[in-house]
Amino acid sequence: MLLRGRVVVGLAATLVVLATLRTHRNHRDYRLGHRVAVTVWGARAWRPWLSTSLRLAWESWGNVEDDALDPTLVPTADPDRRGGRRLDLALSANLLVRDGALRGHRFAVEAMRPVHQWLDGPQLEMAWRIAAGWQRAF
Repeated sequence: MLLRGRVVVGLAATLVVLATLRTHRNHRDYRLGHRVAVTVWGARAWRPWLSTSLRLAWESWGNVEDDALDPTLVPTADPDRRGGRRLDLALSANLLVRDGALRGHRFAVEAMRPVHQWLDGPQLEMAWRIAAGWQRAF
């Protein structure tokens, strides 16, 4: 994993690179494809209790290796058509409660939508996703 970041008075930026390299097959002679993900994001603190961020996330995943799957039965069972690439754009907001009974709690929401996706075969595309979180800082 590569993690690199910079913070400048109310602004922050980070680059993250992750890779999963699968080296062996399991006892059923099956192996998922390699996976690489790169994320770059920038954030701005508008107030001490409010920040927003913009994120680009690129991911590439390889085909499955499995000699037992028969693509003539079902097209989705073709191990040579399971790979793909996708570039996502995400917007998020974070709210930190600074006073009262919820002091130290942080609420966050992120909405993500693909900018580009290329799927190597009949796979489900992603239309959008949303993530919400509630954290307690102490």
